Amino acid sequence: MHILQRILSPSWKPGRAALAGVVALGVYTVEMEADMAVTGNRFSDVRFIEGLLPAGAEGLKRAPLRSAEAVGAMKGSPRAEGLKRASLSSAEAVGAINWPLRAWLIHLLNGVVLAELYAAVFKRFLPGPDWLKGVIFGEAFIVSVWWLTPLADKYHPMIKGGTLPKLANWTSFLQNIVRHFFFGLTLGLLYRD
Repeated sequence: MHILQRILSPSWKPGRAALAGVVALGVYTVEMEADMAVTGNRFSDVRFIEGLLPAGAEGLKRAPLRSAEAVGAMKGSPRAEGLKRASLSSAEAVGAINWPLRAWLIHLLNGVVLAELYAAVFKRFLPGPDWLKGVIFGEAFIVSVWWLTPLADKYHPMIKGGTLPKLANWTSFLQNIVRHFFFGLTLGLLYRD
C-alpha cells in the first residue's frame, strides 16, 4: 500500500478525470473523422478495435451490405458474390450492429483509462502549464506505442484483409499525432487539480 501512496497523486480526482477523458475522447473522435476526410486515409481507431473483437474480425472482413438494387446491378461480379456470402440472418444482423457500438465503448473506456493514468500518476511529473502537460502526455503515449504498428499491419485481420489501411506509414502516424494532440490538449485544459 505504501508504494501506491507514493505513485498516486494525492490530488487525484477520479470522477473529474473520467469526465475529462470522455470529453477529450469526443474531441479526438471529431478530429479523427475530420482528418480521415481531409487525408483520404480511412484509418479509424474504432474499426481497428472492431477487428480485434472475436466476431468482429471475421464478420467485418466482409464488405458493408448494399441495397438489393446495387447487388442486382453487379450480378456475376466477384463483388456481388461476396455480398451474397455476406448476407446475415436477423440474429446475426443484430449482433453485427452491436459490434461497432461495442468497439466504440471500448475506445471510450480507453480514453477514460488514459485520463485516469494522466491524473493519478503522470500529470504531476510533467513540465509546464496544464494544457502543455496534457499535450505532452497525449504525444508521449502515441510515440511510445507506435513501434507496434508493423505488428498490427502484419497480424490485424482487417488490415490483412484490406478493410482497413495499413497503419505503419507517415500519413497514419501524422493523423495519430494530431489526434493525440487534441486529446491531450482537451484533457490538460479540463483536468485541473
